[in-house]
Amino acid sequence: MKKLLFVMLLVMVMAPYAVCQHGIAAKPLWNQKVVSPKPVWNEFKIKNMKLDFEERQNESHFRNEMRKFKLQKKKNEVRRPNLRRKRVNLGYRLLSVLKKKMVIFLVICIILHILFTVWVYNDLKARQVDGALWIFIVLLSGFWGALVYSLVRLGDIVDFSHQCCEKEEMESVKKKK
Repeated sequence: MKKLLFVMLLVMVMAPYAVCQHGIAAKPLWNQKVVSPKPVWNEFKIKNMKLDFEERQNESHFRNEMRKFKLQKKKNEVRRPNLRRKRVNLGYRLLSVLKKKMVIFLVICIILHILFTVWVYNDLKARQVDGALWIFIVLLSGFWGALVYSLVRLGDIVDFSHQCCEKEEMESVKKKK
């Protein structure tokens, strides 16, 4: 008898759930509401579908916004070039101008060195003095070497003029005697 009671109780409690699983709506026992799992499952499916749809919409909206942002960025780059590139180009241009000016300056210095050396050579040749050392010094040092040479030559000219004056005086003294 206990077994029978237990089975009846079990059937009364489990029957609504078993019937609901097969899709047959069960009548509530003891004034309790029986909830069918199918409508709950359908509601869950619908909510999942809505969430998936919203997620897809958000993703597509995000992708579209990113495309718009990238296009706007490209338009801005076309309108206003990158400042870093401008700085590099400005530096490059400045360096190229400085290089050109430095080359011109060096060429002028070399020409001046050669001209000073030619002047010293012609002067040494006119004075009939061997001055290979002076030519070498002026060729290497340029203006400063030519300046030193002219100061040394100025001293030589003064000495030479004294020697000339002394010779003339000697000759005049010899003639008088």
